[in-house]
Amino acid sequence: MGDARIRETANVSISKTQIDKLGKRMRADDGPSEADLALYEEMCERYESPIEVVSDIIHDAGLVVTTRFPKTAGTLIEKLRRDRTRLSTVQDVAGARVVIDGGRNSQDSVVKKLADRLNDVGRADIIDRREEPSHGYRAVHIIARVDGIPVEIQVRTVLQDTWANTMERFADIFGRQVRYGELPTDPDKQLSPEIDELTPRSLHQLILDLGTSIHRIESANQGYESFLESGADSLVFDSTDVDFGDLAEEDIQALVGQDVGDILKGFVENLQNLGEHLQLLLKKLEV
Repeated sequence: MGDARIRETANVSISKTQIDKLGKRMRADDGPSEADLALYEEMCERYESPIEVVSDIIHDAGLVVTTRFPKTAGTLIEKLRRDRTRLSTVQDVAGARVVIDGGRNSQDSVVKKLADRLNDVGRADIIDRREEPSHGYRAVHIIARVDGIPVEIQVRTVLQDTWANTMERFADIFGRQVRYGELPTDPDKQLSPEIDELTPRSLHQLILDLGTSIHRIESANQGYESFLESGADSLVFDSTDVDFGDLAEEDIQALVGQDVGDILKGFVENLQNLGEHLQLLLKKLEV
C-alpha cells in the first residue's frame, strides 16, 4: 500500500471466527450481552482509519463526501436477522456517500475515477444497482477494501438521492420493512380526509413509481448525451432509429438538441420537484 496517507489500522485482536460468533449472538432472540456490545465497539475501531483514507481520496477527487461511521448495534442486529448473514461478510458496517450533479454518464465517470484510485491503495468492487434495483433503490456502490477492511461508498445522482431520502423518510413513518419489499404498517389506513385513497399502500406505490420514472428519464438522458458525444447521425430510443440522413451537425442540434435536451431537462426538474413535495408531505404526516 504505497499511499503515505494510509494510517495504521487499529490493532484490534479479534479474529474472523470471533466476529462471526459475535454476529450469531447479536442476532439471537435474546439479543447481545453487555460484553458483546463492548466487543462490537472494539471491532468498530478497525474502521476508523479506512474511513479516513476513503474520505481523503473522495475529497482529492473534488467531491463532497458524507461519511457514515459504523452502524449502531441496533441497525446491525436488524440486518443480521433479516439477511441471516455472517458478520464477517457484512460490507456496509461503515460507509460514505457521494451525490453528483450530473446524470448517469457523470456518475459512471466518478465511479471509474474513484475505483481506479481506490485500487491503488487496496481493492475496489463495483455494484451497479441501477438496472437491478434493490426494492426500488438505485445507485452505484463501490466496496473499497483498505487493509482488508470494507467501506461502502454510495455514488448517487441528485435524483437517485432524492428518491432514497424520500423512501427513507417514508420508512421512518410507516415501518423500516418497506425498504426490503414488505408492505407498510397499516397499509390501507386513510391518511387524509381531504385526499381520497391516500393510504400508506398508495403512497408507497407512488414512491416506487417515482423511482421507475427517474430510472427511465436518466437512461434516456444518458443515451442522448452519448449520442451528442458520438457525433452519430441517428438517435436510438427504445431500439427505434431516428435517421437524420445528411443533415449537418448544427441542423441536428436545431431539430433535436434543443427539443430533446429541453424536454429531458424538464422531466428531471419535475421529478426532482415531485420528490421534494413528497418529502414535505411525509414531514406533515410525521407530525
